[in-house]
Amino acid sequence: MAPDADVRRDDEGTFHANGADGKISVDDSLVPLVLAAIDSPTNGRT
Repeated sequence: MAPDADVRRDDEGTFHANGADGKISVDDSLVPLVLAAIDSPTNGRT
């Protein structure tokens, strides 16, 4: 099963979380970004 979100860091050090429906969040700190990704699963998944 594919993940609902991926978190990546760009060349400037900014983290980006993207999900099946597009961008979830962008932040300079990893922790709030991962929490946003965890809180946004695809419908029907927990």
